[in-house]
Amino acid sequence: MARIYNASIGDYVELNDTEVDLEQEKRTFAQEKLKAINLEVKKILKITDKYVLIDYPISEEEKQEVIVFRQKVRDLSKQKDYPDILIPIKPGCIKEDLEFN
Repeated sequence: MARIYNASIGDYVELNDTEVDLEQEKRTFAQEKLKAINLEVKKILKITDKYVLIDYPISEEEKQEVIVFRQKVRDLSKQKDYPDILIPIKPGCIKEDLEFN
């Protein structure tokens, strides 16, 4: 008997050892990870929108750093080992916590 976490239902389930399909579990885990990354990307872009506004009080150099950072966030899905990604370092002018969960 095995107890595994089923991400589809968000709970642990008891399975006979013969019922465990590790490949399916890996696919499910990867799908859930992709969803989480996509949600984080959307959240980060929304939070950092204000930093690229024409009248936001940061220097042009800082604004360029934010623009580059936002592009790196958008390009996360282009990384070779996606969804095992390297998170770009946020510029110092961004004060909000942008940690990926």
